[in-house]
Amino acid sequence: MEIIKIIKEIFTKQHLFNSLLGLAALVISIIALCQNSKQQKSIESLTYTQLALEHRPFIEISPADKFIRRVFLGGFTENTDSQPNRTDVSIDSIMLGFKLKNTGNTIARLYALVAADAPTGSDTIRQMILSGDTENIELSPYDNYYLNNILSPNDSLEEVITLKNIHIVDNKNTIHMLVLFRNEAGNLFDSYYCVRMQMLFNFVTGNEQVVMNLAKVEEIMIENANKFVFDSNLTSHMYTSEEIKRIDKLKKDLKN
Repeated sequence: MEIIKIIKEIFTKQHLFNSLLGLAALVISIIALCQNSKQQKSIESLTYTQLALEHRPFIEISPADKFIRRVFLGGFTENTDSQPNRTDVSIDSIMLGFKLKNTGNTIARLYALVAADAPTGSDTIRQMILSGDTENIELSPYDNYYLNNILSPNDSLEEVITLKNIHIVDNKNTIHMLVLFRNEAGNLFDSYYCVRMQMLFNFVTGNEQVVMNLAKVEEIMIENANKFVFDSNLTSHMYTSEEIKRIDKLKKDLKN
């Protein structure tokens, strides 16, 4: 009986040893799997960044030769300061033309555009997208209204936008334009253009022979469009895989 008891104890200890050994092997396998997964993600991220840097288009944005296309004026406002012969003209909405040129080393597949106005000159739209605050962003996908949305290196096109209910602070306004585009590898980039404009225009009317009316004001503004631009800024951003998913969802939600 004593021998049988000893044999049972040996088998029990061996079973416990085997169980612990199996558990240790399982833990090691899980750790190795996590490390492999982490390494794989790092490799994918590195590959994404490397492809993006090697095949990077760049969209340069600038006012088109015909910058102000149409102006929808709110009317004349009598000035109350020390210039009695001056009349102010306010703007309800404005139609602007911009030139988009690919100055990069590979094709740019235009993806979407966002245009808005704001009192400040920071990259407001981009930060809203990156933070996920996209509720008030009106994204305009290029595949909705362009048959050919590809810009080869050195190619260009003109984009016309209309802004309504513009925000004027100290007689000034900032036009924001965000253009999203992909390269051949599928990486997503943007070009963000801010242009500061004088949005409340003054015309001396007291000593002029020509009667100033809204049509005449519009004509003057269109002919002298570049005089109303006093500052601009162009920046670019490369989007991560997670940021791309957010933008793709925003674009998909527009179609639903």
